[in-house]
This record gives sequence, structure tokens and C-alpha cells, in this order.
Amino acid sequence: MAYAYLYCTPPDNNDIQDLTVTFVTSREPVTVKTFLRDGCGYRLTETSPGITLIEGAMFPMQILERGRLEGKEALWLANLGRGISVSAMRSIVEETLRLPKGAPVQAYIKMLAKANIGQLAEVMKMSDTAVFDELFRETGLAQLWEARGEARGEARGEARGEARGKAENSMEIARKLKALGIADADIASATGIALSVISELR
Repeated sequence: MAYAYLYCTPPDNNDIQDLTVTFVTSREPVTVKTFLRDGCGYRLTETSPGITLIEGAMFPMQILERGRLEGKEALWLANLGRGISVSAMRSIVEETLRLPKGAPVQAYIKMLAKANIGQLAEVMKMSDTAVFDELFRETGLAQLWEARGEARGEARGEARGEARGKAENSMEIARKLKALGIADADIASATGIALSVISELR
């Protein structure tokens, strides 16, 4: 199973070498490494625990093995992708707010939020809303979150409207069946409306 998301902080000089393609894995991708080394002729160098640089391609590439990363970089790199813990999400939110204003983390935070929306929602429940107002404002997530909320609200409204419409339709059918002299028990069985409600229909 793989998860891919392209994100980039625009380079100052638009040089392709400023873009690094990163493969994020939860365990060592032995087959992929063998293919890249033997099949493509790329040179693979482990620059630090969990980070393998791939040299020889058109642009820089690397493999991150999330479970092997160490140090401060582990917070940012080990938590790329889906399925991070709520505590890791909280740490990332807190660390993001400690960064200098204008730090280039917008793409990273957006990717992380989209991939781990449930964890972000959990952290939001446990935290001061002012913290998230600031985070969303700083990273540009406010519009994304508002749009998501609006979409959910619209979906709930549509579902409620459909349910209300179906209930009204069932009541209208029940009234017509009752007018035809159909027994209340048969109407209740056919429409799913409680017998006590049908008994009171005129």
C-alpha cells in the first residue's frame, strides 16, 4: 500500500533541483531499492538513519523510512502520510506555531491535514480554539476547513430534507390508502408508519 501526495514550497529560482521527490514508507522497501539500484543504475546512499538519498535521476529523490528516523527531523518527516497518532498531530501543531512567521510549512500542513483529518479533529477538540485559528490563518487552512464544513453541512441538510420528504410522502400515501378503506394494520405494514399514527389519520 502506498500513499502519494505532491507538495512543494515554490523555489526562488524555479530550478528543478530545488524539488525533491520523497518516497515515504513505514518499513524498508527492499524491492524498490533493488530496482532503483540494479534496474535503473541509481546510487543509493543512507545519509542518516531512515533517510536514503537516490542519486542519478533527473531530479533529487529520497526514501524516508518513518520508523527509523531520529532527532528533531523525525517529528516532521516521520509523520508524513496517513495514520499518524493524535499525539504526533498535537506536537506538529505546537511546533508549527513556534516557527517564525512566514515559515514555508503551508503545503506540508495542508497535506498532513488532508491525510489525517480525524486526528486533526481530535486535537481540535482537546485544544484552545484560538490556537487553531492562528494555525489555520498562518498556513492557509482556514479556507480548506471552512469549505469542508460547508460541504458537510450541505450534505447533512440534503439528507434531512430527503428524509423529511420521504416521511411526508409516506404520510400522503397512508392518507390515500386509508381513504380507500384499507385496514390500518396493512397501511402500517406497507408504509412503515406506526399503527398509532395511522389510527389518527383522517
